[in-house]
Amino acid sequence: MKRIYSITAIFISLFLCLNLTINCYASEKKIDNWPSGPNVSSDSAIIMEASTGAILYEKNIDKQQYPASITKIMTTLLAIEKCSMDETVTFSKEAVFGIERNSSHIARDVGEQLTMEQCLYAIMLESANEVSAAVAEHIGGSNEGFAKIMNAKAKELGCKNTHFNNPHGLPDENHYTSAYDMALIAKAAISNNTFKTIIGTKRYTLPQTNKNDECYYLNNHHKMLQEALHYDGCEGGKTGYTTVAGATLVTFAKRGDLELICVVMKTSGTQHYEDTKALFDYAFENFEKYNIAENETNFTNNPQNTTSNSNSIFGDYETFISLNENDCVVLPKSSKFADAIPSLNYNNKDADVLATLSYHYNKHFVGSTTVKLVEKSKKDNFNFDSDSNLKSNKTKSSSLKINIFKILKLVFFFIIIILILLIIIYICNLPKLRRRRRRKYNKRRRHR
Repeated sequence: MKRIYSITAIFISLFLCLNLTINCYASEKKIDNWPSGPNVSSDSAIIMEASTGAILYEKNIDKQQYPASITKIMTTLLAIEKCSMDETVTFSKEAVFGIERNSSHIARDVGEQLTMEQCLYAIMLESANEVSAAVAEHIGGSNEGFAKIMNAKAKELGCKNTHFNNPHGLPDENHYTSAYDMALIAKAAISNNTFKTIIGTKRYTLPQTNKNDECYYLNNHHKMLQEALHYDGCEGGKTGYTTVAGATLVTFAKRGDLELICVVMKTSGTQHYEDTKALFDYAFENFEKYNIAENETNFTNNPQNTTSNSNSIFGDYETFISLNENDCVVLPKSSKFADAIPSLNYNNKDADVLATLSYHYNKHFVGSTTVKLVEKSKKDNFNFDSDSNLKSNKTKSSSLKINIFKILKLVFFFIIIILILLIIIYICNLPKLRRRRRRKYNKRRRHR
């Protein structure tokens, strides 16, 4: 019976060891040699680099969450794209009284008029829900009409887990998004200079209107722009909170040429600011940008060189091709540009763009650039197999990228398994060994 218990205990230990190893491996970052990120309490979080779209940190980024007032980033983006800033927005009864009574507002009256620019400052700084509703009616004719425009824009930007039902983010079970989708929306918004000016404004004054003889002062609610929680490089963002959504926060920060978007969702208390700061610190300390055109050694655009460059992924065609000089990749500071492996995708849709060169670091997207034609007439003659060209130039460097740590970990794992198996064999044979010892002992006693 003891033997059975011992063997059972060993098998349980083996199972636990296997389970622990698998869980430990699964909990690690999926990207080899990628800096370890901080532990954050937010249920969903992401850090995205604004110019490249490269994701530097992720946690539950595709999980559907209620956005609360960060919804207003989409509302403001659409207003900037579809309206001039001097258009007049008139407040309807539905816009004024159709929102929750105790929600954020700036006390506008039915029939009151503001310019679109004034409305957007009220939306982004004071999170005014009645102003969001008025802007939605102005653009879409109704709340429902504007929601359709929001969802069409979300689809255009590549959002997969988003459905908007209103322009302000007040609770609605059919109004949801994800951290990744919000980062895509924020990426589109921060590329607009008008949006960037609005979110970075700490204080704005609404002048007298047709319904109000007094000025109204708007204060930016984002605390990382204020002295108490000031963050160096913070460009602004949007706060959000409802009981069901918890605290949500979108923040933009820039240091040097690295511009970051941070989205945290479903957080409690002031933890959304602490998480955002920790994520920004992590990204600024561990990553840097490399200009692709300046660093891509497999491509040269030298008109004086009429001979074929054996190192070029474009071969004889390099003299009439150029890379976008502004595009970059984002990589860990511990790596170098050559660690980013390019893949070439031919483009038949754009007459000016021949192909897209996408870069991956250990299979993780880190940036891309467009390949443009200098001599458009030669496009039809351009012929290449992107996979074979790239593989022939990258095989040697790729073959050297063996993850020593992973190999050592597997070796260590197999050593543990072998040791456990040896222990099991020993325990199974222990009764035989004991019997042999007894026989030897009895023989000795008889010979005495």
